[in-house]
Amino acid sequence: MQIAEVMTQELVSCLPNCSAQAAAEMMRRHNIGILPVVFNRFSRKLLGVVTDRDLCLAVIGAGHPPQVEVQECMTTEVATCAPQDEVQAAVRLMQERQVRRLPVVDSDGRLVGIVSLADLVRHGAIDPKDLYLTLRKIFALRPHVAARIA
Repeated sequence: MQIAEVMTQELVSCLPNCSAQAAAEMMRRHNIGILPVVFNRFSRKLLGVVTDRDLCLAVIGAGHPPQVEVQECMTTEVATCAPQDEVQAAVRLMQERQVRRLPVVDSDGRLVGIVSLADLVRHGAIDPKDLYLTLRKIFALRPHVAARIA
């Protein structure tokens, strides 16, 4: 099965000069935990991602004002996959990079979707054993969390 068959295509994204507060509000309104950051709305070239955890730790935890721009706290070295990639390749990448979500980009680096572990489960695209292994690897640096899912 290919990523294009399971990815979420209805995306919410922001620009690098978006405030952390506006990004958090978008996440709250759309019930999402990751926000792709794109160069502009037309090209949709992926520059990075900002997560709810980034906002909590790098903005609030560090004492920055909510008006700080997301380019100050976003992750720029983002693991991505392509729509034609096989699901198993994305699962391996999630395991290696210890992430639950991957932006999906085309050959020009434009954002076309996002694939999450939840997407893979919802579409029956991941074997329960692979899901368990992936979760164990994602939470490997957080033993207290890994212990709760064991």
